Amino acid sequence: AEALALDVAARRVGGDVAVQVTVANQETGHHVPTGSPLRHVLLLVEATGTDGELLALRAGPRLPAWCGVGDAADGCYGGLPGVVFAKVLEDLWTGTSPTAAYWNPTRVLLDNRIAAGAEDVSRYRFEVSDDGPVHVEARLLFRRAFLELAAKKGWTDPDIEMGRRSIVVAAGE
Repeated sequence: AEALALDVAARRVGGDVAVQVTVANQETGHHVPTGSPLRHVLLLVEATGTDGELLALRAGPRLPAWCGVGDAADGCYGGLPGVVFAKVLEDLWTGTSPTAAYWNPTRVLLDNRIAAGAEDVSRYRFEVSDDGPVHVEARLLFRRAFLELAAKKGWTDPDIEMGRRSIVVAAGE
């Protein structure tokens, strides 16, 4: 069974496509992700128009810069539509965040991991330029370590796809 269930719903609202993504932790007895504070799960959400071009995000959450700034083909997803689920620590001595150095004095800046039996719902609005169909895709990726740290250490473990859901919003829907 998959650790997380992923559901996507979308409809046209005026000149936009409104998307709702639900990530549910129904199959584990613990928070996801669990273990080391290096671990995190990225939810990536994108919408493409009839020309295959990505639609602009009008409203909704974006991934933080620490998810990587640069080319998405290289796993740099910072600034893209989505949510990251993680327990993010800040090193009190250096101010470094996110950090995995939990043996140093730290504080929790964010803990939005999905608890057992809980779900997260995020909403997005993408700007649509025509009446053609819109393809919406959501992906869940498990990442073993923060990109910056992985690059410094020479770690090359790829992200692991935990789930993918796609839907098409037809013209007039």
